[in-house]
Amino acid sequence: MTTRIDINTHNQYNSPGVTRGDLKTDAIEQLTSWFEHAVKNGVPEPEAVNLSTVDSNGLPDSRVVLSKSINRLGVSFYTNYNSSKGREISANPFGALTYHWRYPHSQNNDGETQRQVRLRGRIVKSPLLESREYFHSRSEESRLGAYASKQSSILKPHSENDDGRDTLQSRLKDAREKYKGDDIPLPEFWGGYILVPFQIEFWSGRPSRLHDRFLYSRPLEQLQLQLPKDAITPIEDVDRMADELVNHTWSIDRLSP
Repeated sequence: MTTRIDINTHNQYNSPGVTRGDLKTDAIEQLTSWFEHAVKNGVPEPEAVNLSTVDSNGLPDSRVVLSKSINRLGVSFYTNYNSSKGREISANPFGALTYHWRYPHSQNNDGETQRQVRLRGRIVKSPLLESREYFHSRSEESRLGAYASKQSSILKPHSENDDGRDTLQSRLKDAREKYKGDDIPLPEFWGGYILVPFQIEFWSGRPSRLHDRFLYSRPLEQLQLQLPKDAITPIEDVDRMADELVNHTWSIDRLSP
């Protein structure tokens, strides 16, 4: 049995360089620009992002989720509020997101662009209206699935030959019967969060491991004063809250790779 895997590849990165003059003054506008570039260049699921949280004991947790909006306030994603991530966010409303994109250079096909964007920030609960609108934009099966899955809980076997999957399918069948012919309402336990960043780093892979790294920062202490104290009560309006934060300008620094 193999107990160790040594990874001896040494890839060289050759993304187009990034200079301070290439960057926008607003970090979220810069994120939007890089995201749109990834979409334009055919990156599959460019919205996939790694979300890291910390539980009430200070233990880290991480998973890949799908971001569903890059708005003036930050980056939104949706989940079951009773899931492990939901409980962790309720206990400690801070998190980190990481996007990673690789795709051929726009100019030619003999090179590859490697980009990474890292965000650190406070997490707030999305407005109820936004959660409701997004939920109803999902397919019927996805909406039923939200009711069928008690996310992150242990699935007890339905029978001797079941590993828990039959239990899940049974719950889906029950949900399908319950809402047959009816509108499927937004569950009280399901909805969105928004990570409001106080730091965003833009990374571009370069030769000799001398990567380009630029860090946008704004004071967390000032941000905290204007954000909700927790991630339990939904905010009322994304744009209104973004307007309140507009005076918190970003500083930009190049980091050593």
